Amino acid sequence: MGITSVGVFSEKSKRARIIKNILLFAVIALPASVQLFQDKILFLLIVSCVYTIFFAFIFYQIFFFLINPVVFSTDVLSAAGCGFLLLIEVFAFLFQFLFYKNPECLNIELTQNASVNFTNLVYFVTVSLTTIGFGDIAPTAHYTKLITALMGLIGTFYTVVLTGILISNFAPNLIKNKKE
Repeated sequence: MGITSVGVFSEKSKRARIIKNILLFAVIALPASVQLFQDKILFLLIVSCVYTIFFAFIFYQIFFFLINPVVFSTDVLSAAGCGFLLLIEVFAFLFQFLFYKNPECLNIELTQNASVNFTNLVYFVTVSLTTIGFGDIAPTAHYTKLITALMGLIGTFYTVVLTGILISNFAPNLIKNKKE
């Protein structure tokens, strides 16, 4: 997802392209350098931090594309879906960072399999971001409770903004069709 997201920066400022290139290098180099790290937890903390920043930066670019679209097209709809998936990734990597720093911050067990841990975190973030909240995984530390609450608010805000954008682009066509 990180490599395919670089198209967002094709017409951006020089500063944005430099930041994108640095983050893209880190996103590619970190998985390739896994053998250099003896401490797997430290490696996962670093990866989680870099990926959180990378996906947050891409989400920022997409969000401003959605707020000010030049023309309403399928690109806007694709960006809307990608934006929601990027929010899931940002918070999943943020919670992965917090979880490896303190496994007691959520009521799930730390396993030796990093992909199982990440899958559990993606599930928790998706359920929380969409405000479903089954309750099978819950935050236990105060800071994770606050971040989870913030995540729910951001998910709701994103949905409201997205709905407003879609309605504002379809409403003129509906009014025009009723007058004819």
